Amino acid sequence: MVNLFQELHSWNQSFRVKLDLGVRGRRGDPAPEPHTEDWDGAGEYLWDYKDGRSFSTPPYRARFLSDMPDLASVPIRVSYQFIPKSLQVLDYEREKEENWKQTLSPLNVIPSGIDSMSINLRDLSVNLRELKFKNSALAYDFMCPLDGEGKPELGSLHWPHLKILEVEYVRPWLPSGEPTYHYTAEDQAEINQIDDWDWEICDLERGWLGPTERIEEHFHRLLISMGYAAQRMPSLKSLRFEIQSENEFILYFRNTADEITLGWECYPEYQPDERVAKAWNIDPDDSKVDFAYQYDASVALKSWPPEPHS
Repeated sequence: MVNLFQELHSWNQSFRVKLDLGVRGRRGDPAPEPHTEDWDGAGEYLWDYKDGRSFSTPPYRARFLSDMPDLASVPIRVSYQFIPKSLQVLDYEREKEENWKQTLSPLNVIPSGIDSMSINLRDLSVNLRELKFKNSALAYDFMCPLDGEGKPELGSLHWPHLKILEVEYVRPWLPSGEPTYHYTAEDQAEINQIDDWDWEICDLERGWLGPTERIEEHFHRLLISMGYAAQRMPSLKSLRFEIQSENEFILYFRNTADEITLGWECYPEYQPDERVAKAWNIDPDDSKVDFAYQYDASVALKSWPPEPHS
């Protein structure tokens, strides 16, 4: 890997090169644990090995060894600092950031409390034309930071050239591990009865119970943030923000020659509050509603970008 990047560094900076890197952990030779092999499912650990097979080991998290200084762990958020500010297209997909099972607490991917990814992404705003994200835990106000009351802290942020914004497969929790959905009382009582989490992880039939109840304030903040950011996106043509859960939530925007539409698909019904209406300069009572599959509401915008609410 070192040689690869040294070679790329010697190339002309004007070259247009796309480099896809994938890293998969597996058993080496010799293996870290004697007589083990890699396996995708933790359920393999439950098998009875009295027939002579001995390839089972308890599930564990991969880690970097402290006594190998040449093998460094570099958080992905750090690499964003080195992306040139002239970048026009960012299409980023990563492996899912989630725990072994849904019944386990969500992961905290920013233990320092500083959301460096959102900060560094906003630094790219001036020249971006397309921004696409998949499978990442993102702050719902990553486009426009909000204070505790939902008031914008935009500063000089501006996206003059951004045309496409797609954020898909967002997990139902924040980077801090704070959930944006909660369980029903009945489901939470069932989870509280779990006394063997190793068994919960390894049993292929258990642990898939997901939260279904939206915590509405998080979704208000999503629309508020996007609304104020949109006021500084004069070129925006398409927006899609998809939160994947038992009851998914999709925020979308379309700007065509025929109409300018803001909408949301979800179950159960979502009702924007007055802060959302102010951010987008809309009247939620003007929305069109379709219940064909799930709640789908849309409202036509009079102009683009939306005028700041007076």
